[in-house]
Amino acid sequence: MINIDEGKYWDFPWNWMSGCDDELECHQRCWARQMANRQKGRNGYPEKNPFKITLHSNKMGAIKRKKPAVYATFMGDPFHPHVKEIWLKRAMVVVNCAPQDVFIWLTKRPENIKEKLYDSGVLEPGETVDNLIIGVSVERPEYLDRVTALKDAWAGPNLISFEPLLEYMGDLDEYLRPEACIECGGMGENHWRITRDMAIDAGDINLEGTEQSERCGRCGGTGYEDEYFAGIDAVIIGGESGPKAREMPAVFVRSIINQCQAAAAEVPVYFKQWGSHHYQKAVRLLGRDGVNRNARKLDGRTYDGLHPLINAILDGR
Repeated sequence: MINIDEGKYWDFPWNWMSGCDDELECHQRCWARQMANRQKGRNGYPEKNPFKITLHSNKMGAIKRKKPAVYATFMGDPFHPHVKEIWLKRAMVVVNCAPQDVFIWLTKRPENIKEKLYDSGVLEPGETVDNLIIGVSVERPEYLDRVTALKDAWAGPNLISFEPLLEYMGDLDEYLRPEACIECGGMGENHWRITRDMAIDAGDINLEGTEQSERCGRCGGTGYEDEYFAGIDAVIIGGESGPKAREMPAVFVRSIINQCQAAAAEVPVYFKQWGSHHYQKAVRLLGRDGVNRNARKLDGRTYDGLHPLINAILDGR
C-alpha cells in the first residue's frame, strides 16, 4: 500500500510488461534490471536474457480489488520500440475497465507515444485516459527534452520523475509552466493541445485549410502560440539506489523543489529518498542503528506532494 515515508507512492505493482535494453546510459545500474536478473527463469522472466522486452500475459486480467488503488508499471518501458501495439491495446482495456483505479506508466521514450498509442489505433487521435498517468524519467538536464516530447504527445495526466537525479537540472520554467489560451485564458486540466493533423483525423473540419496547428480544449479556439505546452501535474525526486550509487547533493534537490513551488500553477513535489550514497555515508558516520534507510528530509522537513489523482485515491480511504 502507499507509504510515502518509505518512498512508495503506489499501492500495487502492475508489471504487464518488463524489459529494456542497453542503449541508455542507465542500463548498468538499473534497479529493474537487477530485479529481473534475480527472477531469471521464474515468474515469466526469460532464463537467458531476463530483461529482454517481455509480455506478462498473466497480468492482463481484470482488476478484481473492490477498493480504488494506484497501480504502477516499473519493470520496463511501455513505449520501448519492441513493445507490440497489441500489448498496449490489451493493457488499455484493463485500464479502461477500472475507472476507479489509477495507473502509472513511466517511460524514457516519450517520442514513441504518438506512434504506439495513436498511429497504431490504440487510442483515437487526441484521446486521453483520465486514470492513466504517463510520466517521464529525467536523470540529467540533457534529457529534459523528454518532458517536451511527453507534453507534445500526451495531453492526459502526467508527471516527471527526477530519479535517479544525477546532475543539477538548472532552469525548469519552460517545462513546468502551463501557458494560457490567448482567446479564453484557459489552462490546466480543461486546456489541452490538439495538433491540426490530430483534429482533422478526428473529423474536425474547422481546422482544415488553416495555418494554426493547435487548438484549446476549453473554448475550441486556435488562438494560442506555437510553443504552447500544458503544465506538469506532479514531480518526483529521488537519489540513486544500489551499492555503487552516485551522490545527489542537496542543491540539486532544493533547486527543483523551489522551482515547483514558484511555478505559476504550483506543482506538487514528492521528495522520495536521498538514495544509497547518502545512506552509506551516514552509516559510516553514525552507525547502522542510527540511520534511516528511507531518509528524505531536506532542510528539516519532508516534501509530500503527490499527483492529484493519487491524492484523490488517498482522500477516499
